[in-house]
Amino acid sequence: MWVVQEISLARQATAIWGKSEVSWELIGLAAAIIRTNWKYIGTWREHNGIRSHEVPVGVMNAYFMYRISSFRSNLDPLRFSFCELLALTKQFKCQEKHDKIFALLGLETLDRAKFFITVDYSRPLDDLYRSVALAILRSRPLGHLRDIHTLWLGYIGQFRIQGIESTSKGSPLVVRGVVLDYVRCKGSVPMTLEQKDSRELPPQTGLTRAGLEKLALTLSAGEDWYGTTAACSHQTMADFAKCLRLGFLWWALSQDAFGPSVEDEGLMKANCGVDYRLTSTIPLGDEAIVTLHELKAISTLGDRDRFLDAMIAACTGRSLFTTNTEMRGLGPACMQPVDKVCIIFGTPVPFIVRECKED
Repeated sequence: MWVVQEISLARQATAIWGKSEVSWELIGLAAAIIRTNWKYIGTWREHNGIRSHEVPVGVMNAYFMYRISSFRSNLDPLRFSFCELLALTKQFKCQEKHDKIFALLGLETLDRAKFFITVDYSRPLDDLYRSVALAILRSRPLGHLRDIHTLWLGYIGQFRIQGIESTSKGSPLVVRGVVLDYVRCKGSVPMTLEQKDSRELPPQTGLTRAGLEKLALTLSAGEDWYGTTAACSHQTMADFAKCLRLGFLWWALSQDAFGPSVEDEGLMKANCGVDYRLTSTIPLGDEAIVTLHELKAISTLGDRDRFLDAMIAACTGRSLFTTNTEMRGLGPACMQPVDKVCIIFGTPVPFIVRECKED
């Protein structure tokens, strides 16, 4: 873990393997090239597999260290908030668990969270994790709660609930929000990229144009491959349409993609793509079901690989779900029926919340 800080702050670095040595800048540049072109390399290694779009962790680690290094002459180093650094380095290994946090304190950040953290290896981990959370909340708005999925599950998921309650009564974190609905069921994302023959594609998608756009944004979490907010929702829809036009991802259009159908209970809409939100409306001019011919027109400027990369990045470790009122979304894989779908004021995304009851 400490190598991240050492590489970032060094004026130059050399990697040594036996009797051979090479500049770290060349390794980082090679990692950048591999990462950028992985969609071609991965497809060659594993045709039509989800894994073909997942860049190896080692390559991503090398690229990350390369991009935050200050000794490169061609690009300015990337800078992140302390919360983002924790998320981006969670896969790095270390012998001392405290170093997951302490080894990052020497890096430059966009916020002041690290200045509220004191290095003390005698401090219990639970107490340290709480202080880090408080430091992040002091320095940044609640929008950082969206990083919890990728940040805390790896090593802070060991919290003892009773221990937290007993030590936090004096200063609880109180947030306000609304409960939108309850999770009814969840579905899974197939691990293979099955491609339909173009001659077997149905004449229409079963979705309106608005429904197609919503489904595209749901599958990609409204983000690109880098995890940043997609610049244009229409481009995301065009990319998704390109996938469909080439025979990919048709499973996402089935009524049970977001969980088992409950048609017999009268809860499933005849056209699952007309509206994912109970209270939203679709303009009169946009109610027609998208045909295969129209799909081709929508996908003209689309990019199949760009959407597949974004979707796989968003769906890894997550599950699709449907609520009691037929809202659909993408949530944590560990969610269960009756979990609450909430909006916490001050945060940019909804949350799945579960009530914890003592035995």
